[in-house]
Amino acid sequence: MDEVEFTHVSVIAIDLQESINWYVELFGADMIVEVPSPKFIGPAAWLKLGHLGLHLAQADAPSPTTVNHFGIGILRPELFQSIYCSAEERGLFDERLGSHIFEIPSGEVQMYLLDPGNNLVEVDFPDVKLLDRGVIKHIPKLADTFSPQPDRAGEGVLFRWLRQDRA
Repeated sequence: MDEVEFTHVSVIAIDLQESINWYVELFGADMIVEVPSPKFIGPAAWLKLGHLGLHLAQADAPSPTTVNHFGIGILRPELFQSIYCSAEERGLFDERLGSHIFEIPSGEVQMYLLDPGNNLVEVDFPDVKLLDRGVIKHIPKLADTFSPQPDRAGEGVLFRWLRQDRA
């Protein structure tokens, strides 16, 4: 399906620099940015593998909570809204961050679901302005929910390749 794709994968890094080096040396990943991360996790790095992102999140130990996840990008607003409605009807939303959906500083949208194995799945959409607020009534801003944020914490972009194609 051309309308659905992965945007990134996020994994725990017990030692952030060691993990960065491993992915760069073994797979030839390119460093996108190493930044302090939003308040709910520790320092992080974004690497580029092909046209996808790898998000390394530093933590003291592996955790199946709000850090380990993968992102699926949806490019059509109607499809994103349909998935939202289906998830709402089926009770799939993950509210551990205080909401199941957020607008991030880039204007992109993150929706959090739990799959049948209790895995966190982040469903992403590239532009909050294209969503029908009659369907999705409230999309809180992540920076307002978890503030204050460290410098540069809001620099993450989910659809970097899409933004570059439009530039």
